Amino acid sequence: MSTRTLPEATFARTVLGSGPGLALAHGAGSSVAGTYGPIMEGLAARHTVVGIDYPGSGDTPRSTTPLSLDDLADQLVAAAVAEGLDTFAVSGYSLGGPVAIRAAARHPERVTALVLTATFPYRDNHLALALPIWRKLAESGDREVLAEYLTMMALGADALEAMPAEQLRQAIRFTAASVADGTPEHADLAPRADVRDDLPHITAPTLVISTTQDRFTSTRLHHELADTIPGAQLVEIRTGHLPMVERPDEWQKLITTFLAGTAPERPACARCVRSRRTLSSRCSCVPRPPRERTSVAMPQQPQSLRTTEVDVARDWLKAAYGTSLRMRTPAPLAAFRYSRTTAGPLSLSTLALPTEYSYATDPLGAVAITHVLGGRMIRECRGDVTEAGPGDVLAISQPHLPYAGRVFSAELRAVTVPLALVQEVAGHPAGQKARPLRFTRFTPVSPAMADQWMRTVDYVEQSVLALAMTPGGAPLVADAAARLLAATVLAAFGTDARPEPVLADTRDATSETVRRVVAFIESQPEAEIGLADMAAAAGVTPRAVQYAFRRHTGTTPTAHLRRVRLAHAHDDLVAADPARDTVTAIASRWGFHHQGRFAAAYREAYGVPPRRTLAES
Repeated sequence: MSTRTLPEATFARTVLGSGPGLALAHGAGSSVAGTYGPIMEGLAARHTVVGIDYPGSGDTPRSTTPLSLDDLADQLVAAAVAEGLDTFAVSGYSLGGPVAIRAAARHPERVTALVLTATFPYRDNHLALALPIWRKLAESGDREVLAEYLTMMALGADALEAMPAEQLRQAIRFTAASVADGTPEHADLAPRADVRDDLPHITAPTLVISTTQDRFTSTRLHHELADTIPGAQLVEIRTGHLPMVERPDEWQKLITTFLAGTAPERPACARCVRSRRTLSSRCSCVPRPPRERTSVAMPQQPQSLRTTEVDVARDWLKAAYGTSLRMRTPAPLAAFRYSRTTAGPLSLSTLALPTEYSYATDPLGAVAITHVLGGRMIRECRGDVTEAGPGDVLAISQPHLPYAGRVFSAELRAVTVPLALVQEVAGHPAGQKARPLRFTRFTPVSPAMADQWMRTVDYVEQSVLALAMTPGGAPLVADAAARLLAATVLAAFGTDARPEPVLADTRDATSETVRRVVAFIESQPEAEIGLADMAAAAGVTPRAVQYAFRRHTGTTPTAHLRRVRLAHAHDDLVAADPARDTVTAIASRWGFHHQGRFAAAYREAYGVPPRRTLAES
């Protein structure tokens, strides 16, 4: 392995899938989700994907000092290593290209392959003019003007000219809302990113994907990369600077086919592409056709659909949701996109349909919260009408009532949590009949709580569900994630879910109640146990259990449950095989989805970090 010392992995990261490692370096002004989101599922079907968010992107705080290419490269490698990947391929897009190249140059023993898309080895005169304008617009705070500039520069001519005026305005609004806070620092680093000295020393197999309608990075720079990196292959894709928007399926196929160990369909060396040479089966540049590969089956695998056919989208939505739909024909090149991840009782979905449609559906019987990422929507439930636009969060309906609505070229992110779980977290005893939960308002109680909801969903999707989707499923992790979201629903939205305290709650808050709950927990600590389950085992209300623990132990019942599970995790670490077992897997087995918090709690309880216990076992 590389002898260069790695820093602690401190940047926020996304981890998904299983298989050979693949580290993702995103573009300036964006994030891992913003750059690779449309193809993330396809990459994760064959790879363990690890992507970092640069400072000022995603959940990584902005930097107070200028960014360094070496620091970004080392953080990318450190994140992959922290996730248990000793070696891995690296995909770099735009500014992520120099980051990926520097990572391969500084850590050659770890980087097994490079994929470089729409990128550059240094600042040419075109970038010298374009990047300062971008930075000044970002620093001005006028996001709409910045979005107009980026839309003009980033979209290819084919995609830009095919957009109707309203769809173009919608794209600009969406871009303005999604610009990373750290864009000024990213735009400051880009002109300083010069990796020309690294290129001749790259030993990893390399694919350069040239975006032929790119207004940001010229094809001349793409060819220069392929010419200078030893043995590099080059392939073209007819897009502007945004292949993930214009041709995501084609982009994904180029990446995954190359990483499968064979070159992409109809590849060529840089010399052949430059001369427009017609390739044939006799050309030495053409490798053997790629072998068919099957995806590794994973528990809770995301489901997805992408189509430009309006009838396919309509029929699929009807089958998936049982909804009555009326849908207009979308604009040319506009694709309906849907993805859903389920883990345990949770369902997280993202839907984008660039047209207008109306719907009506029966009661959900669940709690559904929607975040409008772009466009707008109107929903109606028993006379209550709510209109929402970009950035708004709303409860879609009363769980027990039918609802209807209209959606206007929107991208929506929806989370569905079982109604019974929300009522259980609210304190209703399991198995006891309760009145239907009702929202007293369909929007969060404050802007701060709306932000809290969005941050919680981001955390669950990017961190917790990545563990829940590993082989074995980590059911305690999925259960904890569902309970976290149920609690956040109750905190963020006005409901009538919480039962009124009664005198019996105080009367039943006895040491005998504590004894029964402790015995119940210790008899099955590996089970999915909630407060309502503890109350049912003790024969009292959930509020009585909380009162009893507070009065007799000075802690909470859930804190006691975590302490018991921490002890079992310790026992497993002591008995583990360091060559086969990992701290992450053992922690996940016992419901600890946040590795940093698990390590801190373990050190406080046992005086050493969990990795030392595993190493000495």
